[in-house]
Amino acid sequence: MKKWRIARGASHLAPGAVLIMFGAALGLSRLYIGVHWWSEVLGGWMFALAWLTAWSAGWIWLGLRRR
Repeated sequence: MKKWRIARGASHLAPGAVLIMFGAALGLSRLYIGVHWWSEVLGGWMFALAWLTAWSAGWIWLGLRRR
């Protein structure tokens, strides 16, 4: 029974991990081909992190509010 819980938890984390790797690879590819400066890529990653934080806080707030 515990194996099922671990597998289910891992399946919830997998899409997020894939998206994080995709975002990192995309930013690094922009640096490699020379279309963006490192500061622009870092700014994009920080913007994405801010959105993720805002959505997560809202999701948690709604979850606590429903209880």
